[in-house]
Amino acid sequence: PYVHYIPIKHDLSDLLEKVRWAKEHDQKVKQIAKNGQEFAREHLTPANILCYHVRMFQRYAKLLKRKPKGFKDFETVEQPADPSSSCSCQKTRTKKALHTEL
Repeated sequence: PYVHYIPIKHDLSDLLEKVRWAKEHDQKVKQIAKNGQEFAREHLTPANILCYHVRMFQRYAKLLKRKPKGFKDFETVEQPADPSSSCSCQKTRTKKALHTEL
């Protein structure tokens, strides 16, 4: 808190207080904004976002009670290996995946 973001309660009950604080601490807020931008540049990269989604779907899959069924209109799309992928998370590759156009 107060390094790369200003914490605000989930119900926003302290929002006006935080805005007042920010107006009174202009230099500190500028540094927080700069730190936040740097944090985003370093951590919110496409590779990190991909890894986040891979891990999230892996955890979600473990919570499922049964394996999802495909639909008869789905088309199987082979997933090619991607040696250029910079994702270093523990993703699992499947030989076949279901795919449909939205």
